[in-house]
Amino acid sequence: MTDNHELSAGDLIAVAAIIFGFGVAALTFRIQRETEMPDKGLPSWLPWADRLIITSIVLVAGLV
Repeated sequence: MTDNHELSAGDLIAVAAIIFGFGVAALTFRIQRETEMPDKGLPSWLPWADRLIITSIVLVAGLV
């Protein structure tokens, strides 16, 4: 039995697609929430976690 732990291109593409999909879904919910904030009289802002999500989406889409 051989232990081959190398990742193929297909594996990397699958992981990138999962990260991209979850990132877009999370960002969609955040955008919906932030568009409702001014209606409630609360300030609208972009936290660091959202910036991290945006960065990961751009990196995954650009590098893979």
